[in-house]
This record gives sequence, structure tokens and C-alpha cells, in this order.
Amino acid sequence: MFDFLKSLFGAAPEPESPRDAMRFVGRARWIVHLFDEMGEENQREYPVAGRDPGFEDVLVFSFSPSPTRPYWTYVSAGVSISNAWDGHPPTEFIAYAEQESPALVEVLYQLAMQVPAGVYQPGDLVDLEEVPPDLGLELGPDVGLLPAPEKAALLDFPNMESRPEDLRYVMARPGEDASQVQLLRVVALKDADGARFLDQAESIQASKAWQLF
Repeated sequence: MFDFLKSLFGAAPEPESPRDAMRFVGRARWIVHLFDEMGEENQREYPVAGRDPGFEDVLVFSFSPSPTRPYWTYVSAGVSISNAWDGHPPTEFIAYAEQESPALVEVLYQLAMQVPAGVYQPGDLVDLEEVPPDLGLELGPDVGLLPAPEKAALLDFPNMESRPEDLRYVMARPGEDASQVQLLRVVALKDADGARFLDQAESIQASKAWQLF
């Protein structure tokens, strides 16, 4: 863990303001929380080059299967503290697959860089600007959002009573907003039928497959 954090901080850009520095520290706190709950030993970071201004903090991580999580997990880190998302509830994205699916990294990056006019809610449908290749299925332009089916220990973030170090994350939010992160699951959809999507929500949440619903 120390080596990873040292490499992460070693790559930090020169801050232009106090909040720039705190965003970097706040993102690191969210990443450590993910490692604590999903396991550091099976993670991989996917940085992306050429991010637009306001999205420089966004990263995506994958977590390979483990005895307690026998499926692939892809999750964003930094959306909730990015300048571009100021004025929105703190939001991060997560997706699951039974097989390794690197194209899901691109799906999460696209969602991170499509700031909604309103507020994303479970049950929303989102149009992707471009469907990534090699997804392993004929994905249409729409994906659905549902609450992440994760344990309370992961979803309970930040919690400064249980983990005073979560203050580092809170200080990276606009106005030191301590609202809990909304972790939204990304679901592949056959079409843009929102009613059909919601009717399947319960069965979708029981599956960790990356498939068309």
C-alpha cells in the first residue's frame, strides 16, 4: 500500500490552488477505501491521456476475481471531486463482468466525462457518445444506472466518525461537502425502454454478468 501511494503522490501535478492539492489527496483517500474493501493485490489502474480540463482527476481501476468477489469489477475514482462535476452530488461509477472486459474502462470514462444537466438517479438511461469496440456484446447507445449492489462498508463513504482520515476526501469537495458518495452501477441495455429496464432491476442486481438486459 505504501509503495502504491508513494507512486501516486510522486505523479501528482504541481497544484495551482489549495483545492487542487486537496483533490489529489481526496482521490487517494477514495482509492485506499476501494482497496480496503476490494483488495489491493488484484487491482489495476487505467489512466487515460488527453483528458479535458476539469476531468484531470478521473481514473478507472479494475479488480480481478477473488474468493470473496468472484467476478471482475471496474470502478471510477475521482469523478466526485473533479471540477467539472462541481454542483452535483458526489458520484462514482461501477460495472461488473464475469470475464475480463477492458472496454468497460472506456464506458466508465465516457460516463465520467458526460456531466448531466441535472442529477443522475438510479433508473436513469444515459446515451453514450460513442460505443466502445470489443465490449463482447452488441451494446446500443444507452446504458442504465442502478444503485451499486455493494456491502454497506463500501458504500458508507465518507464517514469521519468511523474513519477520521475521510476528512481528506471531504476537504476535496466543494464547500467541504460531506455527503456520501453515490456509487452507480452501469448496466448494458438492449434498447432505450426505461420501463422495461426498471421492471428488470431486481434480477439485474442479482447478476454480476456484463450482458444485455
